[in-house]
Amino acid sequence: MNPPHDDAPVRVLLIDDDRDDYVITKDLFQDLPDHPFQLEWVSDYDAGLEAIRTDSHDVYLVDYRLGPRDGLQLLNEARELSPLAPMILLTGQG
Repeated sequence: MNPPHDDAPVRVLLIDDDRDDYVITKDLFQDLPDHPFQLEWVSDYDAGLEAIRTDSHDVYLVDYRLGPRDGLQLLNEARELSPLAPMILLTGQG
């Protein structure tokens, strides 16, 4: 992974199986002034793990609930891949 340039957008990957959460996150990122972000989304555990394996994002946002498996399991598996980017676990209520 190459570090982003000052004018390059921050490449964020959201790993979340809920499309509504993706739409909300996308809207939140669009409302941030002066900070260019490139938000991508994958909707399942396996696609998220594969994306982390490529290490092509600057940060990973991982939902706790990912179908039959959870975000903690994904973080544990991803840790073995030694990604350079930080991973943030997201949880919510309701």
